[in-house]
Amino acid sequence: MSFNLLGLITDGSCQLNIEKLSEQLSSFFKETENFSIEYEDDPFEEESQNLLLRWGDWWIRVFFESGELVAQSSCEIAEILPPNSVEGLSGVDKRVRVLFADDEQREFTNEILYMMVFLETIPGTIIYDPQKNELLD
Repeated sequence: MSFNLLGLITDGSCQLNIEKLSEQLSSFFKETENFSIEYEDDPFEEESQNLLLRWGDWWIRVFFESGELVAQSSCEIAEILPPNSVEGLSGVDKRVRVLFADDEQREFTNEILYMMVFLETIPGTIIYDPQKNELLD
């Protein structure tokens, strides 16, 4: 079953965008076998693109999202979590959303874990698991 994670960027001065994400992810995963990365057009936003990371037939999609919809979502997440879980969470208006393909055979566990580590390297980012409604440590 596919799942996703949200890297909520609490650092308002963060200058991340899809191009910088592409550069950083290319560097981060360059040593992994059968890795490739490419841009995809976002079917829902005409001017927007996301990243498709591949290891053979298995993939991770990475989206950089910002604006009012992200801010609304952050407010909803702040209401779900215990009070004072993350200071300023309701003001977050930038995030990296990561969608993982199915991996029922658990062949790509390392790549999933590496992506979690990558998200942790983004300054001021907290990782939220929307399937479990909890923060990852």
